[in-house]
Amino acid sequence: MKRDEAPNPLAVLGLAAAGLRAEHLPADVVKCCKQRILDTLGCMVAGYHAGIADAIRSYVLAQGGAHEATLLPHGQKTTAALAGLAHGSYIHGLELSDGKDHVPNAQRRMPRSGRRPQRARPLSDADRSGH
Repeated sequence: MKRDEAPNPLAVLGLAAAGLRAEHLPADVVKCCKQRILDTLGCMVAGYHAGIADAIRSYVLAQGGAHEATLLPHGQKTTAALAGLAHGSYIHGLELSDGKDHVPNAQRRMPRSGRRPQRARPLSDADRSGH
């Protein structure tokens, strides 16, 4: 990089992350990170069993590509990007599934109004024409 150029923020963050070592972090930060990682893995396992995993896995495997990453939990190989898509979808699986027995966390924290959510109605011809 030339001296008169502004530093690339991603390069700065990348260098900082590459030099980061757990032994240099405060113990409470390490403990918090471990808790977040375990929580994320727990969400991934729960989301995997929420009913969307089969569709996501089928889609990912149908895309083909280089065998550079492992698709959990069964060990199929796919690209790193598609493994990230699948695993991220599993992590949010409980929110993405339409299971009747599950209420997403965000809804659990919100007070109930006693009203049922309105369902979207089909668009009429007047709606489509903008009148």
